[in-house]
Amino acid sequence: MKRITIPVVAALVVVAVLVATTGCGSGSSTAAASPSAEVGGSSVPHDTSTPAKALIGHWHDANDMAQYFDGAVWSTVTAGNEKWKYGYQVRSEDSAKREVVLKTFTIQADGSTNKDVEVITFRFLDKKMTHIQWGVGGVTADYVDGRVRP
Repeated sequence: MKRITIPVVAALVVVAVLVATTGCGSGSSTAAASPSAEVGGSSVPHDTSTPAKALIGHWHDANDMAQYFDGAVWSTVTAGNEKWKYGYQVRSEDSAKREVVLKTFTIQADGSTNKDVEVITFRFLDKKMTHIQWGVGGVTADYVDGRVRP
């Protein structure tokens, strides 16, 4: 009888687990797609009651960057894994126009926030508030999930 090596057995166990977890049920799992199902508790449901609330969550933009808004901090993660963090305050919002105006500022190491102040208008391009556009160049992004931090 041939002896089976440990890597082969480990591979078989991984395949068996994958088959067991993906093959159960006939429909797709809604828990995996639900924003509130995020592990770690840093996820929120997509609240579209106001433009400012609809902005909160994880977005993927046309420049292949991830954008995260948590109600006070805007975090960006580039495709090369560089991370930027800005504070923000809602200056105004207009539900009829589906837009929110933010005052953004760099968060300094000493905690000060008076550097690089900029006012940016975010416009939702759809009624479901899952597609936004902002800035001078008209950057667009799509809603991904309810994660509020990278």
